[in-house]
Amino acid sequence: MIDFSSLSTEPFEVALLLIMLLCLLATIRLKELYQQAVAFVIYMISLSGIYWILNAPILSAFQLTIYAGTTSVILFAALSIFREENPEEET
Repeated sequence: MIDFSSLSTEPFEVALLLIMLLCLLATIRLKELYQQAVAFVIYMISLSGIYWILNAPILSAFQLTIYAGTTSVILFAALSIFREENPEEET
């Protein structure tokens, strides 16, 4: 049997995990693509914080710069270029 009483849970770790969970659910449940993209970027940033807590600063830096940074720029650029115009919104 695993004894979970010896594990220390810092409030910052719990907060990051909750942010990650909420952002993942928001990415799945939201209807607007821009809102989904923002939730996904916040998830990636919080994942970088988890890597930092796990004493992997290089992995955290790569996560922050490449995945959260570059991927978000490409994602937002693609959303702005290929955005569909809804005729219902114009009237």
